[in-house]
Amino acid sequence: MDLIEQSYIFTDRELLILLATSGIECIYGFELPKEGDVTREEMIHSLHSLISKKFLISGNIPGKPYDLGEQIYPLFSIIKNAECTIEAVSPDDERQMIFYKAGESFTMIEREAKFNDREEDRFRLRPVTAPEFKDLLSDMPSSFGAENLLKEEEAQKYLKISPEVYETGQNLLNGRVPISEPAHDFLSDTYPYHEEFKGYIELKHDNKARCLRFVIMEQGVYKYIIFDDDVNAEINIYTEEKQSQLISQLLNM
Repeated sequence: MDLIEQSYIFTDRELLILLATSGIECIYGFELPKEGDVTREEMIHSLHSLISKKFLISGNIPGKPYDLGEQIYPLFSIIKNAECTIEAVSPDDERQMIFYKAGESFTMIEREAKFNDREEDRFRLRPVTAPEFKDLLSDMPSSFGAENLLKEEEAQKYLKISPEVYETGQNLLNGRVPISEPAHDFLSDTYPYHEEFKGYIELKHDNKARCLRFVIMEQGVYKYIIFDDDVNAEINIYTEEKQSQLISQLLNM
């Protein structure tokens, strides 16, 4: 585990231990090791590493030997009590971020790129404010953070959505994993195999049966946004106004 400006980087085994200690059975968007994937020796090594860095401390409840250290407790508390989960993916920008939102607070989980052929995955956890959430989406220039977008008035006046665009959008929707299904890793999803696909944001809300997905696609020099709730889908030109509306909608969910 390394600490970088309030960011905590854990191996997949360390994250598994911390989630279990928090009483969290699984996380959305990422697949963690299952029983039998990790040896007892590997788990003991990860446990000792967390204890030595005070990310695990002695527990005060009978039957619960460990508690989370105070520096990471707020991050996992937000994950456990999240009202909604937002997954933002942009393959061209090599980003997959999961945001857990509780009240006005966010915890972000992001898979780190692999280096030196290491076997285990590493995940970055950090607290995120509303302005930082907006900045992180803006850091996906190939998709949601695209610059030089048309204004809504210009798009309505000069650009019509062609049958080809509708067909491309429908092909993307037909090929994707339904958002009501269990968590999936975007690297194994169908989307990245479509060159028109540029990114998606998927929102799951605790007290709502349906989920929302926003897909960014590119046709020619223009970008389009598809709104999809697993029942209805609507495609629009991705304009400056649509970009601002999307971020506001996500922050107010």
